[in-house]
Amino acid sequence: MSEKRQRAGVDWSSGEVSREIGPLETFLSSREIPIRSLVLALIALIIPIYIIFRAYFGALPARLDRSLIVCLLLVFTFLYHGLRRKSWRDDLNWLFGIDVILILLSIGTTIYVAWGELAGSTAHLIFQIGNEAIRIDHLVGIVAFVLVFEATRRTMGWIITTIPLAFLIYTLVSGYLPGFLYNPSVRWTYMMEMLFVEQEGLYGVGPQIYLSMIFLFLLFGTFLVETRTGSFFITLVNSVMGSQRGGPAKVAVGASAVMGTMSGSAIANTATTGAITIPLMKKIGYPAEFAAAVESVASNGGQIMPPIMGAAAFLLPAFLGISYADLVLWAATPAILYFIVVFTIVHLKALSMGLEGLRREDLPDLRKVLFEGWHLLIPLVVLFYFLFAGYSITRVGFWAVASIFVLSFFKKETRLTPTKLLTTMEQSVRNTIGIGIACALISILIGVISISGLGVRISSLVVTLSGGSMVMGLVLAAIAAIFLGMGLPTLLVYTTLVIFVVPGLIELGVMPLAAHLFVLYFGVVSGITPPVCIVAFTAAGIAGTPLMKTGFAATRVGFAAYLLPFLFAINPQLLLQGDSASSIAWSVVSALLVLLLGAIALEGYLFRPLRIGERILAGTAAIALLWPHLGWQIGGVTLVVLLLILQRVRSRTNSQRGI
Repeated sequence: MSEKRQRAGVDWSSGEVSREIGPLETFLSSREIPIRSLVLALIALIIPIYIIFRAYFGALPARLDRSLIVCLLLVFTFLYHGLRRKSWRDDLNWLFGIDVILILLSIGTTIYVAWGELAGSTAHLIFQIGNEAIRIDHLVGIVAFVLVFEATRRTMGWIITTIPLAFLIYTLVSGYLPGFLYNPSVRWTYMMEMLFVEQEGLYGVGPQIYLSMIFLFLLFGTFLVETRTGSFFITLVNSVMGSQRGGPAKVAVGASAVMGTMSGSAIANTATTGAITIPLMKKIGYPAEFAAAVESVASNGGQIMPPIMGAAAFLLPAFLGISYADLVLWAATPAILYFIVVFTIVHLKALSMGLEGLRREDLPDLRKVLFEGWHLLIPLVVLFYFLFAGYSITRVGFWAVASIFVLSFFKKETRLTPTKLLTTMEQSVRNTIGIGIACALISILIGVISISGLGVRISSLVVTLSGGSMVMGLVLAAIAAIFLGMGLPTLLVYTTLVIFVVPGLIELGVMPLAAHLFVLYFGVVSGITPPVCIVAFTAAGIAGTPLMKTGFAATRVGFAAYLLPFLFAINPQLLLQGDSASSIAWSVVSALLVLLLGAIALEGYLFRPLRIGERILAGTAAIALLWPHLGWQIGGVTLVVLLLILQRVRSRTNSQRGI
């Protein structure tokens, strides 16, 4: 490490997320658990190899393709997350026999599906109970459902398993319930016919999205870490912004935005950039909880920052029937506004505390950084090129992964050797196993609610409770999203709200794209919203600050995440959905003013500290500019001008007095 880097107190060549040693590395490094580690490693490698193969050469028939990936995920889960074993390394117990049975059932179910697909026929009737015709398909479907629910419980916990299970049970017994709980029941044979035999049930949109989008881009993110591309971006942003006022905080915002552009993982962003930026923010004088809040808010924003965003965003084009490239284009403006506001907050905080940046001599040289790592920018260029050149999202993911693999060989320290390549692929499976199983569960949830008609009833209830008011409907949707986000991942929060709430919002007049992005944003924001704010807790662990104090600080720093969805839901021109370029431009400018005024009012600082009257003035101007009405906006701009005049007059007066 160079002398300059030593003085800065940071090893800029680091930045990798600490991770558990996987089965393949265990097998290669020792022979303590050879058979188990080898089997797990082989299954983990089959998954990425198959997904990469199908991305380039094309997929198998849809139901066969999706049943195969579900089978591989189930088998890996039952081996990796054994009953009553905290780690796959633990000694086998007598419950391992149950794991073996579940594995055999997973394989048997897939063989049965494959046999039916290849034979081109369905199973014959085997027996009849009363008027109920029972087929082999129905029984195998029950087994498949049990396997998915058990795998979800092992990977994601009881809460995530219980909610879809409750909807399933309700659909079967609702005809026997009293009052408002009554709903015509669905026969279990009909349910299995629709959700297992038909393609759009268990083997529907969820596994398809995982195969075509989610895994490839999360593999791309894993490659970023292993090739130290993330470290390069942190170093690059630091060389540009590190010497500015509050430099390390601005580095956290900039680096997290860039990393979020390609990884879409809030926790990984926090762990990667936070390990470097949080100590530096504390070093120059930022309060520890503020440093942790900035990092968590910036990293959480990665889930709404195109082009990759978070895993839930990949479902949005499927629900809306749009291309992913269009989503990237339309979702970019609010994401950029989000990061501008966070950047402004850390700047105002630095001004109010009189903080400086790092010394220029303590920072990496920009020209040297670019000379040594310019090639690591190419995967991002490749990603954007193929995305907007009209290629399918699957092919985009393939070429993004291929580009970073090839470019890793430009430098010895970033090279993906055969061993490193295989261990990285295996690690990507371990990182995404829960998401893959959740995708299968989501397909069941969507199917259950669709055949029960429950989604329509709850959407109507949302409209009724809102009293026909769009704003009230949005408030109800936001509360529901935050409440669900306390125990569920964004993927399941988004799916649930799309089924139950989004149709009601659309009926109230919200544009479909804005309604989907609205619930997506509020599903994401749970990562920084107490009491369960896992992203803020991750940053708090790095900063050594109290968890809840950090969570509330993150809520304050990330206030834009709560306000932006209302802005683009009320005025979809923020999503580039407008009649003219001038009206869209003014909508973006006015939204930015609203957010900046909110930041100024919260921080209590502009050119100098704000008095209470000036803070009220800033807040009032923000409220006036919220509404897309000419009179209100003229009034808001007038208040902004008045605030600037008051601040300038005070600055001159205090200068004359020598204050």
